[in-house]
Amino acid sequence: MKVRPIKGKLGIIFLFLAILPLLVMRLVVYPITQNTLREELLNDLGRVGDRQIMLLNTWLKEREKDAIVIAGDPGVIRSMELMQDVDSEFNETLAHLKFIQEQYSYKGISIIDKNGRVRITTELSMAGKDVSKFDYFKRAKSGETFVTRIRPSEVEVENHLGQMEMGLPTMFVFTPIKSGGKDNIGVVILRVDVERISDMMQSIKIGDSGETYLINKEGYMVTESRFTDSLKEAGLITKRTSLELKVINQNTNELTIAATRCLDGGRGSNGFGYQDYRGVKVIGYWRWIPEHNMGLIAELDIEEGFGTLYKLRNTTMTVFAFMALGMIIIAFAVGKKLATPITQLSDAAKRIVKGKIYHDVHLETNDELMVLAMSLNKIATIVKAKRKAKSKEIEANKEDDETANEDKEEVINGNENAVDSGVEEQSEPDNVDGNDGESEDDDKDENKKE
Repeated sequence: MKVRPIKGKLGIIFLFLAILPLLVMRLVVYPITQNTLREELLNDLGRVGDRQIMLLNTWLKEREKDAIVIAGDPGVIRSMELMQDVDSEFNETLAHLKFIQEQYSYKGISIIDKNGRVRITTELSMAGKDVSKFDYFKRAKSGETFVTRIRPSEVEVENHLGQMEMGLPTMFVFTPIKSGGKDNIGVVILRVDVERISDMMQSIKIGDSGETYLINKEGYMVTESRFTDSLKEAGLITKRTSLELKVINQNTNELTIAATRCLDGGRGSNGFGYQDYRGVKVIGYWRWIPEHNMGLIAELDIEEGFGTLYKLRNTTMTVFAFMALGMIIIAFAVGKKLATPITQLSDAAKRIVKGKIYHDVHLETNDELMVLAMSLNKIATIVKAKRKAKSKEIEANKEDDETANEDKEEVINGNENAVDSGVEEQSEPDNVDGNDGESEDDDKDENKKE
């Protein structure tokens, strides 16, 4: 049977005990902590996203109210009723519209008559245009107040640099003008500054890498990304992200997970990480806004979100690794210390079995092993005593045998001498008888001669 040294077994046991805390940390504590942190991060992103949607809805409602207030202004109504291009009423109305535009940061305000012709406007590019064929005008003329989608402008609009630009992302607010509160005699159009929506999306900070942005139903970003400069350097955009950057995974050239699920009309989150439009792994929250036909996405770089946990994990793993190394060294030292007396006892037992009892086991462990060593030494002493007694007995028997053999030899020798003496005594009469025979033969021969 193959014997496995107890030293190795003790080493394995201590090694397992040393690594056990590390395994518990990595397989139990860390996943629980990671899941808890993941849920908290997603809850934070969800709260931020819902807060932004609430702010957006409130802000757009205020823009609708602004349009309704302008449409109900007596000067605007009189100007539309007079239907004259140049008079004091028109000039006063235009001045009033410019004041509102400056105070509320609109890109432009236009008044359209019921035939779809722009009658009063703060935008020179809109003066005199016919918008009667646009669906937006028809909806407003029918009595509806609403906010349009963000779309490229079809006329030149002043950008944030003060330059006139065609195709600038723009949004309109439409509302009807009613005469006497009943008949629709025209439409008010407010051109909203989309950059204000972008500022709103970036008003709530989500760490150093987090952001919220809006996308349209085609998957294009309609607000500005906080990473515009790096996107320009990467060649992904030329001027801005709004209506220029499609929210796609650069590796697959398909919409990101957040964009895809958001456009499905859903609301959800992903805390395990996915590639965003920059190619960076992020966690995210998304929600579709049906009343504005847009979707909101809130994202945070996963490295930042779990950065603290990663640092804690790495630090803890490093500390536990050094502790495990120290424990391994201690384990082998302790294992050796524990195994050495056991090995000595094992060797002593083997020697006793083989009859080698001349080496005592000396242990100073002050425990059961020392008691066992003393017992083995006692057994060895007893065996030595018995062996010594047996040797003496054998020696004594040997001496008795030798004495008996000597006596036996003496007896044998004595018998041999006696036999020899008897033989000699018997041989002498035989010789006398022989001589007498010879004499008788001689006498017979002599008688024959006579």
